[in-house]
Amino acid sequence: MACVVAEKGVFTMNPYEKMYRQLLENGAIAWAGEGYLRAKKQQERVFSWLDLQQYFPQPGAPVL
Repeated sequence: MACVVAEKGVFTMNPYEKMYRQLLENGAIAWAGEGYLRAKKQQERVFSWLDLQQYFPQPGAPVL
């Protein structure tokens, strides 16, 4: 479950996680079942673009 700290140890659901769960509840296919290959290909395209634009740190770079 994706959560974020709101204040003083109170956790709330990430808004994107909430939307994702609502879509799944309404029958949308995402990372499960038939939608996996489509989603994986899209993820690879996004990561490739991010790499080409040099958004990723160089190998061995410290990352927080």
